[in-house]
Amino acid sequence: MDHDNITDIPTYLRAHAQELGDRILESYPPLHSVDDPPSPIIGKLLRKPYPAQTLAIMGLVRRWQQARAGAVIAECGTGKTLISLAAVQTHAEDRSFTALAMVPPQLVEKWCREAILIRPGKSAPHRLGHLLGWIQVWMGVSQSPSAGAFIAMAVLVL
Repeated sequence: MDHDNITDIPTYLRAHAQELGDRILESYPPLHSVDDPPSPIIGKLLRKPYPAQTLAIMGLVRRWQQARAGAVIAECGTGKTLISLAAVQTHAEDRSFTALAMVPPQLVEKWCREAILIRPGKSAPHRLGHLLGWIQVWMGVSQSPSAGAFIAMAVLVL
């Protein structure tokens, strides 16, 4: 395609799709490939992720092995909540953990439901006010959260 014929971004992207794709993969190689086996912990989840979600879960787990933070960014309806919750569970490898998830207020109850639906053998979270969306801990005097504690905060975007 002649550069004179490129008048908009969609045309540019179509004309250079292969080169752009190659550059992206060179700059950002996948952390978990289709051929890599997933963690056996994913098989223990009560809600089974789709294959593409499993790749995202394992990619996030691998990211956390390299750095202290990771993000799940995707279209609506792709299962970001499931991916995030399953990644935390998988990364913990059945060890005790505490996780903080900052979610918008309208998704706090969804996160609560999802946590119950995917995590085997865990008690239901409890609603704690409007700032703390939910918290799953085994409470005691001066005890810190134990096995599989989640804290989700409702974040108001102003």
